[in-house]
Amino acid sequence: MLMTNVNLKSGHTYILAIISTGFMLHVLALPNIITAAGRDAWVSVLFTSIPITIIGFMIFYMCRSLKQQSLLSFLKANYPAYLVKCFAVCLGLVMFSEAFVAMKYTLFWAKDNYASEVPNYIIVISFLLISYYASFKGMKTIAILGPFFFFIVCLLGVFIGISNIPKKDYTLLLPIFEQGYEPSLKGTIYVLAAFGEILYLALLQGYSKQSLTGKGLTLTILFLLMLTLGPLTAAIAEFGPIEAGLMNNPAYEEWKLLTIGKYITRVDFFSIFQWFAGALIRVSLLMFLTNELLGFVKKKWSLSIIYIVLVIGALVNWQSDKFVSFLYQIYYPAVCVVLLSFLFMTFLLVKLKSR
Repeated sequence: MLMTNVNLKSGHTYILAIISTGFMLHVLALPNIITAAGRDAWVSVLFTSIPITIIGFMIFYMCRSLKQQSLLSFLKANYPAYLVKCFAVCLGLVMFSEAFVAMKYTLFWAKDNYASEVPNYIIVISFLLISYYASFKGMKTIAILGPFFFFIVCLLGVFIGISNIPKKDYTLLLPIFEQGYEPSLKGTIYVLAAFGEILYLALLQGYSKQSLTGKGLTLTILFLLMLTLGPLTAAIAEFGPIEAGLMNNPAYEEWKLLTIGKYITRVDFFSIFQWFAGALIRVSLLMFLTNELLGFVKKKWSLSIIYIVLVIGALVNWQSDKFVSFLYQIYYPAVCVVLLSFLFMTFLLVKLKSR
Protein backbone atom coordinates (compact mmCIF):
# COMPACT_ATOMS: atom_id res chain seq x y z
CA MET A 1 0.00 0.00 0.00
CA LEU A 2 1.07 3.61 -0.42
CA MET A 3 2.80 5.06 2.60
CA THR A 4 2.38 8.80 2.91
CA ASN A 5 2.43 9.34 6.67
CA VAL A 6 6.12 8.92 7.48
CA ASN A 7 8.59 10.79 9.66
CA LEU A 8 11.88 11.14 7.85
CA LYS A 9 14.94 12.84 9.22
CA SER A 10 15.79 16.11 7.53
CA GLY A 11 19.01 14.52 6.25
CA HIS A 12 16.97 12.10 4.14
CA THR A 13 15.08 15.03 2.64
CA TYR A 14 18.29 16.82 1.65
CA ILE A 15 19.77 13.65 0.17
CA LEU A 16 16.67 12.97 -1.94
CA ALA A 17 16.81 16.55 -3.25
CA ILE A 18 20.52 16.23 -4.03
CA ILE A 19 20.14 12.93 -5.89
CA SER A 20 17.08 13.96 -7.89
CA THR A 21 18.15 17.51 -8.76
CA GLY A 22 21.75 16.34 -9.05
CA PHE A 23 20.73 13.90 -11.77
CA MET A 24 19.04 16.78 -13.55
CA LEU A 25 22.17 18.96 -13.30
CA HIS A 26 24.80 16.26 -13.82
CA VAL A 27 23.08 14.40 -16.66
CA LEU A 28 20.25 16.35 -18.26
CA ALA A 29 21.19 20.02 -17.92
CA LEU A 30 24.98 19.81 -18.26
CA PRO A 31 25.16 19.17 -22.04
CA ASN A 32 22.65 21.97 -22.61
CA ILE A 33 24.72 24.40 -20.54
CA ILE A 34 27.81 23.60 -22.63
CA THR A 35 25.82 23.86 -25.87
CA ALA A 36 24.52 27.28 -24.86
CA ALA A 37 27.67 28.79 -23.36
CA GLY A 38 30.56 26.75 -24.77
CA ARG A 39 33.84 27.47 -22.97
CA ASP A 40 31.99 29.90 -20.68
CA ALA A 41 29.60 27.23 -19.37
CA TRP A 42 31.28 27.27 -15.96
CA VAL A 43 30.81 31.04 -15.83
CA SER A 44 27.07 30.47 -16.35
CA VAL A 45 27.02 28.51 -13.10
CA LEU A 46 28.80 31.34 -11.29
CA PHE A 47 26.34 33.86 -12.73
CA THR A 48 23.46 31.95 -11.15
CA SER A 49 24.94 32.16 -7.65
CA ILE A 50 22.98 35.33 -6.80
CA PRO A 51 19.55 34.13 -8.03
CA ILE A 52 20.19 30.73 -6.43
CA THR A 53 20.95 32.48 -3.13
CA ILE A 54 17.65 34.35 -3.41
CA ILE A 55 15.87 31.06 -4.17
CA GLY A 56 17.49 29.53 -1.10
CA PHE A 57 16.27 32.35 1.16
CA MET A 58 12.76 32.03 -0.26
CA ILE A 59 12.65 28.28 0.33
CA PHE A 60 14.03 28.70 3.86
CA TYR A 61 11.37 31.31 4.65
CA MET A 62 8.62 29.06 3.31
CA CYS A 63 9.83 25.97 5.16
CA ARG A 64 10.11 27.92 8.41
CA SER A 65 6.63 29.38 7.94
CA LEU A 66 5.10 25.99 7.11
CA LYS A 67 6.18 24.61 10.51
CA GLN A 68 6.64 21.02 9.34
CA GLN A 69 3.50 21.08 7.23
CA SER A 70 3.83 20.20 3.59
CA LEU A 71 3.29 23.07 1.20
CA LEU A 72 0.11 21.49 -0.13
CA SER A 73 -1.37 21.04 3.35
CA PHE A 74 -0.65 24.68 4.18
CA LEU A 75 -2.31 25.91 1.00
CA LYS A 76 -5.36 23.70 1.57
CA ALA A 77 -5.79 25.15 5.04
CA ASN A 78 -5.55 28.78 3.91
CA TYR A 79 -6.85 29.10 0.35
CA PRO A 80 -9.91 28.07 -1.71
CA ALA A 81 -9.96 24.44 -2.76
CA TYR A 82 -10.23 25.17 -6.49
CA LEU A 83 -7.10 27.37 -6.39
CA VAL A 84 -5.08 24.75 -4.52
CA LYS A 85 -6.32 22.01 -6.83
CA CYS A 86 -5.27 23.99 -9.90
CA PHE A 87 -1.84 24.60 -8.38
CA ALA A 88 -1.39 20.94 -7.42
CA VAL A 89 -2.44 19.57 -10.82
CA CYS A 90 -0.19 21.98 -12.73
CA LEU A 91 2.81 21.20 -10.54
CA GLY A 92 2.03 17.49 -10.77
CA LEU A 93 2.06 17.67 -14.57
CA VAL A 94 5.44 19.41 -14.47
CA MET A 95 6.80 16.64 -12.25
CA PHE A 96 5.37 13.98 -14.55
CA SER A 97 7.04 15.63 -17.55
CA GLU A 98 10.36 15.63 -15.67
CA ALA A 99 9.99 11.93 -14.90
CA PHE A 100 9.23 11.31 -18.59
CA VAL A 101 12.34 13.22 -19.71
CA ALA A 102 14.53 11.29 -17.25
CA MET A 103 13.13 7.97 -18.48
CA LYS A 104 13.39 8.84 -22.17
CA TYR A 105 16.95 10.13 -21.78
CA THR A 106 17.91 7.00 -19.86
CA LEU A 107 16.51 4.87 -22.68
CA PHE A 108 18.57 6.71 -25.30
CA TRP A 109 21.69 6.45 -23.16
CA ALA A 110 21.23 2.73 -22.59
CA LYS A 111 20.67 2.08 -26.30
CA ASP A 112 23.71 4.14 -27.32
CA ASN A 113 26.13 2.63 -24.82
CA TYR A 114 25.48 -0.99 -23.91
CA ALA A 115 22.00 -2.22 -24.88
CA SER A 116 21.76 -1.48 -28.59
CA GLU A 117 20.28 -4.91 -29.35
CA VAL A 118 17.81 -4.93 -26.45
CA PRO A 119 14.22 -3.97 -27.38
CA ASN A 120 13.07 -0.63 -26.02
CA TYR A 121 10.16 -2.14 -24.12
CA ILE A 122 12.48 -4.44 -22.16
CA ILE A 123 14.60 -1.50 -20.96
CA VAL A 124 11.63 0.73 -20.16
CA ILE A 125 9.45 -1.86 -18.44
CA SER A 126 12.34 -3.36 -16.44
CA PHE A 127 13.42 0.02 -15.12
CA LEU A 128 9.93 1.33 -14.43
CA LEU A 129 8.87 -1.83 -12.59
CA ILE A 130 11.61 -1.17 -10.04
CA SER A 131 10.72 2.50 -9.92
CA TYR A 132 7.02 1.65 -9.54
CA TYR A 133 7.76 -0.64 -6.61
CA ALA A 134 9.67 2.15 -4.83
CA SER A 135 6.88 4.67 -5.48
CA PHE A 136 4.22 2.16 -4.44
CA LYS A 137 5.94 1.40 -1.14
CA GLY A 138 6.11 5.11 -0.45
CA MET A 139 8.40 7.85 0.72
CA LYS A 140 10.01 5.76 3.44
CA THR A 141 11.31 3.21 0.93
CA ILE A 142 12.61 5.91 -1.41
CA ALA A 143 14.30 7.64 1.54
CA ILE A 144 15.97 4.39 2.63
CA LEU A 145 17.39 3.85 -0.86
CA GLY A 146 18.60 7.46 -1.07
CA PRO A 147 21.53 7.45 1.42
CA PHE A 148 22.74 4.04 0.19
CA PHE A 149 22.90 5.20 -3.42
CA PHE A 150 24.21 8.63 -2.40
CA PHE A 151 27.24 7.20 -0.61
CA ILE A 152 28.30 4.94 -3.49
CA VAL A 153 27.62 7.53 -6.20
CA CYS A 154 29.69 10.11 -4.31
CA LEU A 155 32.60 7.67 -3.93
CA LEU A 156 32.51 6.90 -7.65
CA GLY A 157 32.33 10.61 -8.47
CA VAL A 158 35.39 11.40 -6.34
CA PHE A 159 37.19 8.39 -7.83
CA ILE A 160 36.66 9.44 -11.45
CA GLY A 161 37.39 13.09 -10.67
CA ILE A 162 40.75 12.35 -9.04
CA SER A 163 41.78 9.55 -11.41
CA ASN A 164 41.34 11.70 -14.51
CA ILE A 165 43.37 14.67 -13.22
CA PRO A 166 46.38 13.84 -15.48
CA LYS A 167 44.07 14.05 -18.51
CA LYS A 168 42.70 17.50 -17.64
CA ASP A 169 43.97 20.73 -19.13
CA TYR A 170 42.28 23.54 -17.22
CA THR A 171 43.80 26.17 -19.49
CA LEU A 172 40.99 25.20 -21.88
CA LEU A 173 38.59 27.02 -19.53
CA LEU A 174 40.14 30.32 -20.64
CA PRO A 175 39.81 32.88 -22.11
CA ILE A 176 36.27 33.77 -21.11
CA PHE A 177 33.75 36.01 -22.87
CA GLU A 178 35.27 35.50 -26.32
CA GLN A 179 31.74 35.78 -27.71
CA GLY A 180 30.62 38.39 -25.20
CA TYR A 181 28.35 37.88 -22.20
CA GLU A 182 25.35 36.52 -24.08
CA PRO A 183 26.38 32.81 -24.19
CA SER A 184 27.06 32.79 -20.45
CA LEU A 185 23.72 34.43 -19.70
CA LYS A 186 21.96 31.96 -21.99
CA GLY A 187 23.54 29.09 -20.10
CA THR A 188 22.02 30.32 -16.84
CA ILE A 189 18.58 29.32 -18.15
CA TYR A 190 19.48 25.64 -17.95
CA VAL A 191 21.12 25.96 -14.53
CA LEU A 192 18.06 27.71 -13.10
CA ALA A 193 15.73 25.17 -14.72
CA ALA A 194 17.33 22.60 -12.44
CA PHE A 195 17.67 24.72 -9.31
CA GLY A 196 14.00 25.65 -9.56
CA GLU A 197 13.39 22.12 -8.28
CA ILE A 198 14.51 23.29 -4.84
CA LEU A 199 10.82 24.20 -4.52
CA TYR A 200 10.13 20.49 -4.04
CA LEU A 201 11.77 20.68 -0.61
CA ALA A 202 8.67 22.54 0.56
CA LEU A 203 6.61 19.52 -0.49
CA LEU A 204 9.01 17.03 1.08
CA GLN A 205 9.01 18.84 4.43
CA GLY A 206 5.61 17.33 5.16
CA TYR A 207 7.25 13.90 5.34
CA SER A 208 10.01 15.01 7.73
CA LYS A 209 9.80 14.99 11.51
CA GLN A 210 12.41 17.74 11.61
CA SER A 211 12.16 21.23 10.17
CA LEU A 212 14.52 22.05 7.35
CA THR A 213 17.28 24.36 8.56
CA GLY A 214 19.17 27.20 6.92
CA LYS A 215 22.43 25.30 7.38
CA GLY A 216 21.06 22.15 5.76
CA LEU A 217 19.57 24.08 2.87
CA THR A 218 22.82 25.99 2.33
CA LEU A 219 24.87 22.78 2.27
CA THR A 220 22.40 21.21 -0.16
CA ILE A 221 22.67 24.14 -2.57
CA LEU A 222 26.48 24.25 -2.29
CA PHE A 223 26.68 20.52 -2.94
CA LEU A 224 24.51 20.88 -6.04
CA LEU A 225 26.69 23.75 -7.29
CA MET A 226 29.79 21.58 -6.83
CA LEU A 227 28.02 18.71 -8.55
CA THR A 228 27.50 21.00 -11.53
CA LEU A 229 30.85 22.79 -11.66
CA GLY A 230 32.96 19.66 -11.12
CA PRO A 231 31.90 17.56 -14.12
CA LEU A 232 31.29 20.64 -16.26
CA THR A 233 34.81 22.02 -15.89
CA ALA A 234 36.21 18.48 -16.16
CA ALA A 235 34.40 17.89 -19.46
CA ILE A 236 35.79 21.10 -20.96
CA ALA A 237 39.29 20.43 -19.56
CA GLU A 238 39.34 16.86 -20.91
CA PHE A 239 37.59 17.18 -24.26
CA GLY A 240 37.73 20.89 -25.05
CA PRO A 241 34.66 23.16 -25.36
CA ILE A 242 33.85 22.17 -28.95
CA GLU A 243 34.03 18.39 -28.51
CA ALA A 244 32.27 18.54 -25.12
CA GLY A 245 29.47 20.56 -26.72
CA LEU A 246 28.88 17.79 -29.26
CA MET A 247 28.39 15.13 -26.58
CA ASN A 248 24.98 14.20 -25.19
CA ASN A 249 26.52 12.88 -21.96
CA PRO A 250 29.91 14.54 -21.39
CA ALA A 251 30.03 13.68 -17.68
CA TYR A 252 29.81 9.97 -18.48
CA GLU A 253 32.18 10.10 -21.43
CA GLU A 254 34.84 10.92 -18.83
CA TRP A 255 34.67 7.31 -17.62
CA LYS A 256 35.94 6.12 -21.00
CA LEU A 257 39.19 8.02 -20.50
CA LEU A 258 40.03 6.23 -17.26
CA THR A 259 42.53 3.38 -17.17
CA ILE A 260 43.78 1.49 -14.12
CA GLY A 261 47.30 0.21 -14.54
CA LYS A 262 48.41 -1.44 -17.75
CA TYR A 263 45.64 -3.95 -18.36
CA ILE A 264 42.38 -2.39 -17.11
CA THR A 265 41.29 0.08 -19.77
CA ARG A 266 37.49 0.05 -19.52
CA VAL A 267 35.85 0.89 -16.21
CA ASP A 268 32.92 2.86 -17.59
CA PHE A 269 30.61 0.11 -16.32
CA PHE A 270 30.69 2.07 -13.04
CA SER A 271 28.76 4.80 -14.81
CA ILE A 272 25.86 2.39 -15.28
CA PHE A 273 25.33 2.21 -11.52
CA GLN A 274 25.74 5.98 -11.16
CA TRP A 275 23.19 6.69 -13.87
CA PHE A 276 20.57 4.17 -12.82
CA ALA A 277 20.85 5.05 -9.13
CA GLY A 278 20.16 8.70 -9.88
CA ALA A 279 17.44 7.94 -12.42
CA LEU A 280 15.70 5.48 -10.10
CA ILE A 281 15.49 7.93 -7.20
CA ARG A 282 14.45 10.78 -9.49
CA VAL A 283 11.71 8.91 -11.34
CA SER A 284 10.28 7.10 -8.30
CA LEU A 285 10.27 10.31 -6.23
CA LEU A 286 8.72 12.47 -8.96
CA MET A 287 6.05 9.88 -9.72
CA PHE A 288 5.22 9.46 -6.04
CA LEU A 289 4.83 13.23 -5.63
CA THR A 290 2.86 13.48 -8.88
CA ASN A 291 0.39 10.93 -7.55
CA GLU A 292 0.09 12.85 -4.29
CA LEU A 293 -0.46 16.18 -6.04
CA LEU A 294 -3.11 14.89 -8.43
CA GLY A 295 -5.13 13.96 -5.35
CA PHE A 296 -6.98 10.85 -6.48
CA VAL A 297 -8.88 9.01 -3.76
CA LYS A 298 -7.59 5.55 -4.71
CA LYS A 299 -3.90 6.38 -4.86
CA LYS A 300 -2.83 2.78 -5.43
CA TRP A 301 -4.74 2.61 -8.70
CA SER A 302 -3.92 6.14 -9.80
CA LEU A 303 -0.20 5.45 -9.34
CA SER A 304 -0.50 2.38 -11.55
CA ILE A 305 -2.32 4.40 -14.21
CA ILE A 306 0.23 7.22 -14.36
CA TYR A 307 3.05 4.66 -14.58
CA ILE A 308 1.28 2.98 -17.50
CA VAL A 309 1.03 6.40 -19.17
CA LEU A 310 4.75 6.89 -18.54
CA VAL A 311 5.57 3.51 -20.11
CA ILE A 312 3.52 4.34 -23.19
CA GLY A 313 5.09 7.79 -23.47
CA ALA A 314 8.63 6.44 -23.11
CA LEU A 315 8.00 3.89 -25.87
CA VAL A 316 6.66 6.43 -28.37
CA ASN A 317 9.13 6.68 -31.24
CA TRP A 318 11.15 9.88 -31.01
CA GLN A 319 14.54 10.30 -32.65
CA SER A 320 17.21 11.08 -30.09
CA ASP A 321 18.60 14.13 -31.91
CA LYS A 322 15.14 15.67 -32.22
CA PHE A 323 14.41 14.88 -28.57
CA VAL A 324 17.64 16.54 -27.43
CA SER A 325 16.87 19.56 -29.64
CA PHE A 326 13.39 19.79 -28.11
CA LEU A 327 14.86 19.79 -24.60
CA TYR A 328 17.34 22.51 -25.48
CA GLN A 329 15.12 24.83 -27.48
CA ILE A 330 11.73 24.44 -25.79
CA TYR A 331 11.46 22.21 -22.74
CA TYR A 332 14.14 23.50 -20.35
CA PRO A 333 13.51 27.21 -21.04
CA ALA A 334 9.81 26.51 -20.38
CA VAL A 335 10.58 24.55 -17.20
CA CYS A 336 12.79 27.40 -15.99
CA VAL A 337 9.97 29.92 -16.40
CA VAL A 338 7.29 27.63 -14.95
CA LEU A 339 9.22 26.50 -11.85
CA LEU A 340 10.46 29.99 -11.01
CA SER A 341 6.91 31.30 -11.45
CA PHE A 342 5.60 28.59 -9.13
CA LEU A 343 8.34 29.45 -6.64
CA PHE A 344 7.52 33.17 -6.52
CA MET A 345 3.78 32.50 -6.45
CA THR A 346 3.98 30.02 -3.56
CA PHE A 347 6.36 32.32 -1.68
CA LEU A 348 3.81 35.12 -1.89
CA LEU A 349 0.94 32.81 -0.91
CA VAL A 350 2.83 31.54 2.13
CA LYS A 351 3.98 35.04 3.12
CA LEU A 352 0.45 36.46 2.94
CA LYS A 353 -0.97 33.84 5.31
CA SER A 354 1.95 33.55 7.71
CA ARG A 355 1.84 37.13 8.97
